[in-house]
Amino acid sequence: MEALFKEYEGLGEQATESKRRIADQIIEMLTVHAEMEETLCYPRFKDAFNQGDDVMVEEALVEHEGAKRVMSEIKVLEADTPEFAAHMKVLMEEIKHHVKEEEGRLLPKAEKEISEDERAAMGEEMAEFKRTHEVAE
Repeated sequence: MEALFKEYEGLGEQATESKRRIADQIIEMLTVHAEMEETLCYPRFKDAFNQGDDVMVEEALVEHEGAKRVMSEIKVLEADTPEFAAHMKVLMEEIKHHVKEEEGRLLPKAEKEISEDERAAMGEEMAEFKRTHEVAE
C-alpha cells in the first residue's frame, strides 16, 4: 500500500489516467483488506480483549467506516478535479493513521491476548482469504 501511495503522490497534475488507475487499485486492495480484518480478525480480538481494551477494536471499525465513505466518494469523482485530489489525500492520511494505530496498539494487544496457535490459524485463514479475493497489485 505504501508503494502505491508513493507512486500516486509522485504523479504530476496532468497524470489523471494514472491517478485514477492507482486510486482504483488502492480502493480495491483496501476494500478486500478491510473485509478480511472485519471478518477474521476483529471479532476474535473483541472476544479476547477485556472490556476496556475492546474499544480499540471499535475505533478500528469506525476508522474503516470513514475510509469506506471516502472511497465511495472517490469512485464517482473525476481524477482531474481538486475534490479527487483532496479525497485521495484524506484517504491516504486516514490509512496511515489506521496502520499506525493497529501496529502500535491493536496488534501488540492481540499478540498478548490470543494464543500462538490461534494466531497461526488466523494467519492461515487470512492467507486463504487473500487467495480467494485476489487483487491485482
